[in-house]
Amino acid sequence: MRRIYGSWECPKCKKRNSLAHLAALEDFYYLFGHTITNRQARWFLCMDSVYTTSRLLQSLGMKRSGITKNARYDLSSLFKR
Repeated sequence: MRRIYGSWECPKCKKRNSLAHLAALEDFYYLFGHTITNRQARWFLCMDSVYTTSRLLQSLGMKRSGITKNARYDLSSLFKR
């Protein structure tokens, strides 16, 4: 899935889903642990923009610890092991 204008689009079938990032973040949670940084989210979600990723993570209402480059978002408030 690719991020295109506020939603995610499948490059093959062109189907769109505005909440596809939630499933991907849940996969990240189970694979790598309960915290994620902006850089990790950009890598895992294949996003280029620091600002778009930051807005996406902040919109989910997760706890954030640290500021700027040291900010870590707590995924455990969204998903339980």
